[in-house]
Amino acid sequence: MEIWVKYRVLLVALLALGGAMVVPEGEAAPVAAENREALVKQYLQKAHDLEREGRSREAISYLDSAEKLGCDRPMVYWLRGECLQAIKMHEQAIVQYKKAMARAQALHLPDRLTWYLPSKARSEAALGHDDQAIADYTRAIELKSRNAQVFASRGDLYLKQKKYQMAVDDYSSALRVRVVIENKGRILLNRALAYEKLGKPHMAQMDRLKVRQIAQDCDLEK
Repeated sequence: MEIWVKYRVLLVALLALGGAMVVPEGEAAPVAAENREALVKQYLQKAHDLEREGRSREAISYLDSAEKLGCDRPMVYWLRGECLQAIKMHEQAIVQYKKAMARAQALHLPDRLTWYLPSKARSEAALGHDDQAIADYTRAIELKSRNAQVFASRGDLYLKQKKYQMAVDDYSSALRVRVVIENKGRILLNRALAYEKLGKPHMAQMDRLKVRQIAQDCDLEK
């Protein structure tokens, strides 16, 4: 999904260091002022790498170490939220996302909310808090999020709530934004279902034909 790619590219750029040394887990970390910032960056980079490898609990330990050194960057809370979400600890993840948003606002970084709100929305939806998840996606959209998955995910929730026209509108918005091919087929199929519920079988059939064409194009590229 584009939002993760965008965030992680930026994160790696922000954390890039000349060396790759990381203090091994379990060892005491040096806390001299001149070393603290470099060590924090190394902890964050290690946490980022572990999270991408699916080693969420290990990543959290590095984030905890960074925080103990006085790091209160929004990304610390956001990345911890991502790790907690990955191991289905959604209530705890939401707490972290809220901290990330509060810190971003305190630092006058409102654009970060377009990244953090969808993350929080996913955990809210996982807990069955569909209205809150919709509110989070809506706020991200109001803040000019141009991520197709934000529209598609809100559309999924509207579909679940049987608000079929609103679902169609969101799926259509998602398709107007650059969307990766794997997600495009799913969005079209969900829009086709919403069209059927609205009594528009012809529109539904058109979307299914588009999905078939995508599949054929992918086969040709193999």
